[in-house]
Amino acid sequence: MFVSVLPFITSYLDDVDRALKAHAKGRGLTGGQRQWLSFCLMGVLLSNTVSWASFERCGLCGYRLSALSWMFRRTKRVWEVMFQASVGVWCWHVKRQEKSTGFQLNRVHGVVLWG
Repeated sequence: MFVSVLPFITSYLDDVDRALKAHAKGRGLTGGQRQWLSFCLMGVLLSNTVSWASFERCGLCGYRLSALSWMFRRTKRVWEVMFQASVGVWCWHVKRQEKSTGFQLNRVHGVVLWG
C-alpha cells in the first residue's frame, strides 16, 4: 500500500537518531534500522495495529513476516535506550507544541507526563 515514507516519520527518526548519538557517543541508527523503523511506523499508521502480519500485508511485500520479526529480535541496538530516546523526542515535540499553541498536555491516556 505504501511506497514512500511520510515526511514527519523521516523527521521523527532524524530526531531520534540525534538523541541516540548524543546518548551513545555518536552511535545512531544504521541505514537498515532507519528503513525498518520507517516501515514499521508506516505499518502502524496504515493498519492501526502493531502486528508483523498486518505490516507485511499493507507494505506491498517490502518485508516478509520473518524478516520483520528477525530485525526486532536480532538487532544489536539496545531497545531500552532507543525507547528512552524516542520518548524523549516525543516529549520535546509536545513541549514545543505547547509553547506555540498555549495548550497544555499533562496526561496521555492517564500517564502523567510532567508535573
